[in-house]
Formats: sequence, C-alpha cells, structure tokens
Amino acid sequence: MRILGPLYLQAALIALASASLAGAARAQTQQQIDWCYAPDATDAQTVDGCNAMIQSGRYAGTELSGVFNNRGTGYYGQGQYDLAIADHDRAIQLDPTNAEAFNDRGTVYDAKGDYGRAIADFDRAIQIKPDYIKAYKRRGAVHAEQGQYASAIADYDQAIARNAKYDDAYDARCRAKAIIGRLDEALGDCNQALALAPDKAAYLNDRGFAYLKLHRYPSAVGDYDAALARNPGLAAALYGRGLAKGDSGDAAGGQADIAAAKAIRPTIAEEFARQMRGQGGK
Repeated sequence: MRILGPLYLQAALIALASASLAGAARAQTQQQIDWCYAPDATDAQTVDGCNAMIQSGRYAGTELSGVFNNRGTGYYGQGQYDLAIADHDRAIQLDPTNAEAFNDRGTVYDAKGDYGRAIADFDRAIQIKPDYIKAYKRRGAVHAEQGQYASAIADYDQAIARNAKYDDAYDARCRAKAIIGRLDEALGDCNQALALAPDKAAYLNDRGFAYLKLHRYPSAVGDYDAALARNPGLAAALYGRGLAKGDSGDAAGGQADIAAAKAIRPTIAEEFARQMRGQGGK
C-alpha cells in the first residue's frame, strides 16, 4: 500500500522550494514525487518516481522508509518479488514501526508461497496498528490458502468488526464459509459484499460458487454469467458455470465452459475439486 499523507506534502514542499533546480527539472522532480506517492500511478511510474527520490539524497528516517516501501509495492506489482522484499526490509530498518511495510512485505511473502513469514509480518503489522483491517484480511487469506478456514474466518470477522463496510472481507468470508459448507451464512456474506460493490466480478463468482454447492444451478449460472460479463477470462467462473450447466442437463455447454477454463488455468480442475471438498488452496 503506497503511503500518503503529511510525508507527501513535505516532499512536495521540498521539491518546490529547491531554488537550484531549473523550471523544467523542478516540474519533472515534482512529477516523480507524485508518481512515488500516487495510488493511481503505474507500477513503472512508482518505481521511477521513488528511485528519483531515493537518489536525491534529500530524505531520511521515517520519510525515506515510506519511499522505500512505496518502491517495494511497485516492484511487487511488476512481479519482482526479491527486489520488493529488499525494499520493504530497508523500509523496516529505517522505521521499525512502519506497519504498512510489514503488511506489504507479508503480501510479497504470500505471493512467493512463504506462508510462515507472511503470517509473521501480518502479526507484526497488527501489533503495531491493531485496527489495520487490510492486515487482518490478508492474514485471513493466507490461512485460507493453507486450508485453515476457522482461522481465516476469525481474521475476516476482526476486519469486519472494525469496518462494517469492508466489502473485500465480506467476500473472502463468503468464500471461506462456502468451502467448508456453511452455505446459508456464505450467501449472506456474499450478498452483503455485492450490496456494497455490485459490479465486482469476483464477488459474483463467489456467490455463484455458494449457489453451486447448494445445487441451486440456475442461480449459480446467473451469477457466473454476470461475473463473466465483467471479466471474460475468469477461469473459476467458467469452470463453475460448466459444472452447473452439466449438473442441470446441459452437458455440451458444461464441457465447453470447462475446456475454456482449463485453457486459461490448467490447474483449475484440481483447485476446484479441493474447494468443493472443503480443502485449502487458491
């Protein structure tokens, strides 16, 4: 998560106040500062902007910690996980109370499949910042990936208790409950997630999964259709719709959807089978 707030304003003032820079150079430097901090910057822009700030030598301590952390998120978005971890390490070294750096490093460890280190980082982020809802949600996701659904649901509960409008947490809890067979509760959570964010393909997909496990095939197909209208390449929705069609008598349509899903993600059948049985895995 890119760190914003007072540090951004301070950095902007430093850049604007530097009389040694020519007008064009000053504008370029301000653009780079904007890229380092702006949530809507591309990953490449974030890395470029934060590089310029680091190389300027003007920043130190907590402020520099935020810059390194932001560059790490840019590297993570580019799939350069080792560079991301190195930057988050540096951010933590500069400011051991930087909860965002622990959270973001945990996210990278999760992507690398290093679940122990990911959990440890999310634990530390929550210790520093007890109301850090994203850390609860991400820790819950790591538990779910390992099939530890009770722990996952407990973390999602904590996130929702702190923000009753946290749609991602409702959706994640819906998926976890659907996997372990708490299907009516799962539908309630997915409905709440969709009430907050009606156009999220992932949320429609997850409610479709709950309907599928309830053998409510027309409802499952309807949600999968809606999910695929928003994201045609969503393999889980294609595969789930294929199962729902097959079980409701449309064998040819079901086989076509399943084949399309496998073409997008060759492991989808194994992943889906584990989740239908109530086991872990992405």
